Order: sequence, then C-alpha cells, then structure tokens
Amino acid sequence: STTYLDNIRPILGNLEKCVPPKYLSLVSTHLYVTFWILDLSDILVPEAGYEAEISRLEHQLREPDEKDGFNPDSMDISASKKKKEQAKSQMVIEDLRRELQVLKKHHQDVINRIKSENSLWLKKGKDAMIAFIQLCILPRVLFSSADAVYCAQFVKLMHQLNTPNFNTLLYYDTVVRVMMPLV
Repeated sequence: STTYLDNIRPILGNLEKCVPPKYLSLVSTHLYVTFWILDLSDILVPEAGYEAEISRLEHQLREPDEKDGFNPDSMDISASKKKKEQAKSQMVIEDLRRELQVLKKHHQDVINRIKSENSLWLKKGKDAMIAFIQLCILPRVLFSSADAVYCAQFVKLMHQLNTPNFNTLLYYDTVVRVMMPLV
C-alpha cells in the first residue's frame, strides 16, 4: 500500500521548480504541501455540531407526540407512522455517531502525521515567518472565508503542537505588519 509520503513525492519534486529557492530554504516543502493539501475538516472536527444534532434527535425520540391529539380512526396510521419516524431517527443517530468516529480517526491520523514531520517545517527567525505567510497564509486567506478560518485553525494547531521554530507571537506580529498595508 502507498503511504502519504509516496503520494506527495512527485509534488515535492515539482515544487522546487515553482517556488523560489530562497523560500524553500526557510519553509520546507513538507510544510508547503501539507498546508495546501489539507482543508478545515482535516484539522478541526465539528464535534459540538454532531453532538447537538444527536441530542436533538434523541430528545425527539423520547418526547411524546402531543400535536396529534386523540382520534381513534387515525390511531393505527399515526402509530405506524410514528414508529417509522422513530426508526428513521434512530438510524440517523447511529449514522451520525459512526460518521463522527470516522472524522475523529481521520483527524487523529492527520495530527499524528503533522507531529511526525513538523520538526522540519521552519527555519528559525523572522525571515522564515515572512516566507510562511507569503507562501501559505496570505494567498489562501484571500480565497474565501472558509480558507481564512482554515488558516487561523492551522496556525492555532501549529501553536498547540509546539511546532519547532514557530513563534506564535512573532507570527501575529508579522501578520499585522504584512497585512496592514493591504487593508
């Protein structure tokens, strides 16, 4: 079976032809490729949203249907319809739980991969931070609001994982200095 590294090897080779060498001496090709390959769902699991929907459906299952009232002619139809709706809701709950577990596992796999390679991502210093912002953050933050959120979460993840040579304070200082003239 092919590994992640096997899959990106051709990209890494071609990247050196596209990105100026002065940047690649400061920001590794692995950081560049990882940053551009991932998306928000890889680095952030919307666990609260899943839990809220599961909770809402479970509450709906426990709550008696008071809006139907009492009508002897429609009791059999309503009971049958209610059972089908409950079964459908139960299936949705189970699907949401399975999907959440798949997302969590994928997220953990991504985090583990990042942890294994992030020690090589950046050289130390302001020039590396500027290169990271110019190669990754600035172009992507301008694509869409979802990409802007991705950039913020990626930087937060770099901080949380104590990425070597990533100084969060220097990053924000540099972002403010680089982006202010653009606003």
